[in-house]
Amino acid sequence: MKRASVLFLVIVLSGCIKRPEVKPPGVEPETLFSTALKFYSAGEWIKADSTFKQVIISTKDKALIGKSYYYLGSVNEKLNRMRSALVYYSNAYKLGYGDRSTFILFMQKISPSILDREFKRIPETLKPEALYIMGNNYLKEGDERKGLGAFRKLSSMYPKHPLTVKVRKFLESGKKYRVAVVLPFSGSLADVADIIRNSIEENRSPDVYYIYFDNKGSPTLTYKIIKKVVEKGYSGVIGPLLSNNSVIASVMCNINSTPMVSPTATSALVDSFGPYALTLNKALILEGYAIAEYALNTLGFRKAALLYPANDYGKRPTKAFKEYFTKNGGKIVYEGMYIPGEKNFRSMLRAINKSGADMVFIPGSSDDLLSLVPQLKYFSVKMQILGGDGWNSEKMIKEIGAAYFEGVVFAGLLYRDRNEKQVDESKRLAALGRDAVKVIEAMIKGKSPEDVANSLIAGSVYLENDIQNVPLYIISGGKFERIR
Repeated sequence: MKRASVLFLVIVLSGCIKRPEVKPPGVEPETLFSTALKFYSAGEWIKADSTFKQVIISTKDKALIGKSYYYLGSVNEKLNRMRSALVYYSNAYKLGYGDRSTFILFMQKISPSILDREFKRIPETLKPEALYIMGNNYLKEGDERKGLGAFRKLSSMYPKHPLTVKVRKFLESGKKYRVAVVLPFSGSLADVADIIRNSIEENRSPDVYYIYFDNKGSPTLTYKIIKKVVEKGYSGVIGPLLSNNSVIASVMCNINSTPMVSPTATSALVDSFGPYALTLNKALILEGYAIAEYALNTLGFRKAALLYPANDYGKRPTKAFKEYFTKNGGKIVYEGMYIPGEKNFRSMLRAINKSGADMVFIPGSSDDLLSLVPQLKYFSVKMQILGGDGWNSEKMIKEIGAAYFEGVVFAGLLYRDRNEKQVDESKRLAALGRDAVKVIEAMIKGKSPEDVANSLIAGSVYLENDIQNVPLYIISGGKFERIR
């Protein structure tokens, strides 16, 4: 009886134990792999998962095994099985399949707790990056203990690694401040975001740690990120990039008394909700102020005509010009607004000729100026022409002809380094990133933005103080000559 019971138990247990899968009789591993690829291409993830596993247990071919592990990583990532995906990607990488940058990008997507649990499985050459990402993501979640723990582990295990230098400065400084950087690191503006991020890393203080969030340029995602940031008690925010996102962030940061600095937003609304949020990119407003000041005080003009596009690029400098010009004794004798892309300016140019103006201010884009400039000559507009940075286009001059631009004076974008004759956009963006660091670090340490105003390069805190810093150019012989 006892023997029969034991035999029964063995039979039952043998039925419960899952046997390893083996290749179907007569099916070669290469054929299985091709079948798995077909399932993968068709998006049949479960079948692909099962078939790639069969390939692995049916062959000793390292190439087939490595490729199968890589595809299993991809399949499980698509199925949101991130822990399994990490294990499979790690196995593939150890066999020479998968590239370093893709692996690092994948680690940035997943929970730091998964990286923590599976750390031993991660390839040795990628463990420093894993610890750095783990620490960053724990800090994003507000878990300072685990975040700093990952950084300390990185510092002790890999003392000479470049990432260790970054975190060691932070650890030694007393980890006093955390600043969220909210920029579109994916999408059409990713290059701009990367320029600003690189500038932040080059100019940050060792006692301030910057944690990066990708808002993808989305107002909804911006709201969610800022909500999380203020709830987690971050010291401050750099960003967002765009005005519509920055207005949302400004309202939330002012409500929660969290300092915020946008390096690039142009909307004056960002500054209007309270003292905790501001934008440094006041270039369009300063263009208008600087040209108005030059027209009044250098050229001695008192009557101005305005011709500008019906968008922010035209409205903001025009509003600033009117404000400064009329406040200081000037008079606007004509104001015309056109839809961007307009081709026929006849009626507006005739009205300008009849207005008695000394000058006309045209803050148009280079695309609009391609149509407008020839018509200025055709309709005999002989008064002084003043403009904004849209006139700063050598390509436009070559296309139309230098004679059409002779004597035009225009304002460039704010940049205080007078040794720079021409400043390209990437250099100015880097300067705005650097300036954002200066201002946010002053604010989170209890100082006023005005305390660092004079050290800024491309950003502005006080508008009127920066009028004389706006570069002015005259077009002569098809060349740009800086006159201030």
